[in-house]
Amino acid sequence: MNRSQIDKILLPAGALAVAFIAYILTSGKIADHDAFVMGEVAQRLAAGKLLYLEAWDNKPPLALLFYYPSQALAPGSYLAQQLFTFLWTASQALAVFLLLRGEKLWIRGVIAILVLWAPLMRTDFAWGSSEDAVNGFTILLAVLGYRVFRDGNISLMQWLICGMAAVFALHARQPGVLFLALPLAALAASPQTRQAKLRALAGIAGGGIIAFAAVVGIMLLISDWTSYLSIMVKGPMHYSGAQQYLESKAAGGAAAGAQLATGSALPGFKAFLIEKLLVIRNVLLEHFTILGSDILFVFPVLAVVFNTGRRWRMIAALFLGTGLAAVLLPMKLFSHYHQQLIPVFAIGTLFLLRRLDEVSAPLAKSLAIGLLGILLLKVGLTAEALRYDNGEKAEMAQVIRLIEAESRPAERLFTVGRNSAYIYYRSHIPAVHKIHWDLFFGWLSRYLPVNIATVMDEISASPPAWIIIDRNDHEKYLLRPDPAGEGDVRIGELLRRLDQKYHYEMIQQVGRWRVLRRVG
Repeated sequence: MNRSQIDKILLPAGALAVAFIAYILTSGKIADHDAFVMGEVAQRLAAGKLLYLEAWDNKPPLALLFYYPSQALAPGSYLAQQLFTFLWTASQALAVFLLLRGEKLWIRGVIAILVLWAPLMRTDFAWGSSEDAVNGFTILLAVLGYRVFRDGNISLMQWLICGMAAVFALHARQPGVLFLALPLAALAASPQTRQAKLRALAGIAGGGIIAFAAVVGIMLLISDWTSYLSIMVKGPMHYSGAQQYLESKAAGGAAAGAQLATGSALPGFKAFLIEKLLVIRNVLLEHFTILGSDILFVFPVLAVVFNTGRRWRMIAALFLGTGLAAVLLPMKLFSHYHQQLIPVFAIGTLFLLRRLDEVSAPLAKSLAIGLLGILLLKVGLTAEALRYDNGEKAEMAQVIRLIEAESRPAERLFTVGRNSAYIYYRSHIPAVHKIHWDLFFGWLSRYLPVNIATVMDEISASPPAWIIIDRNDHEKYLLRPDPAGEGDVRIGELLRRLDQKYHYEMIQQVGRWRVLRRVG
């Protein structure tokens, strides 16, 4: 076996090993509450409960099913979910490598490694959520769109894949369907005959019908049609620009708007207009601040600037704009939304490396080596950063040891508070959460197919032996209840109902966590 053959084995094996180790290391981190609710929904589905009726979240069905394989095989194991996410991401990298045939082998390898490592670059990228689920489909649309731009056409089977990927992306995270614009735009710009273009559109439609039939079949098995429509149609309308997010952006805008409108003949209207413009400005600035801190965002931008010919610059710009639209569409800023840009990062980097390789192959390879080095450094720094949590994991580990030492068989716990997902996944005591406590946030409950009163009655009738609660939530909900918001009222009402009926006393405080034990 010569050196070239050895490299072809060692390089992908090394890239996979880095990703595998990183996912293992991040399996012990403090998981986001999305990981909490998606794991809880998956476990309830595995127990035969109905999606959106007895196992609730506001995410589309394929996002929630992203946790199902791991939680069905290993309930309550976040390590199992991270291993599944690793396999999911590795399959994307392999698909990208295979679909980019026609490019130089080293370029295909670099792009595949980027797809494999990019989800691990940020601390909040390192937990599985709907972005991971949707990228499995949008990356196919991005790569196949590029292939059409490059070659003028793709096979009928690949057009079928485009249609299926678009429908599945819609059902994993609704803005993902925007990536269908890439192969469609490429088809419109291709020199193919009208008949060939109609055949391609028929392939997309056929793939979409197959995928939609599959989703409907799944929903009829695990949910119902009304719940499906409620989540897919009403859900985004309530979620997009949700009040609790925009209020923080509007606060500064309202004050500035009122000040700037002073003395105007139309002070009310002018203040309103200025406020809304400032909200949009603040949201956009925060998004681009995050993007500006990410080295990968440079590559699709450079691809737009340095590609020769108007056609290739427009193509690169279309890829960039599609990714940004998917991120910005909900009119919110959560940094993990930017994981949807990974297909854009990948194809933007491909555009740039291909162009540089035409000018200077050594320069292109040097840039690729530098890029992989930066990626490797960022993955390592992320894994290290996740170990540093100001002692919070140590506190929660102490709480877990305490309740597991004192718990009796069949006892269950209820956790309330920021980062309580860590306790949920790490404790061997089963949780009482029929539905994650985020359910009680009021703005989402307006369109849910779930009867909240029934949920509260069920939890009250089968109460947890333990309540692990953040001290601030303990003060707000139980000791000095302040009905400041719809969500606060509901979670507070549930906790007070439990306390009044069964009585809980605090047996210990560990850091900011208070451990309450049922007395009655």
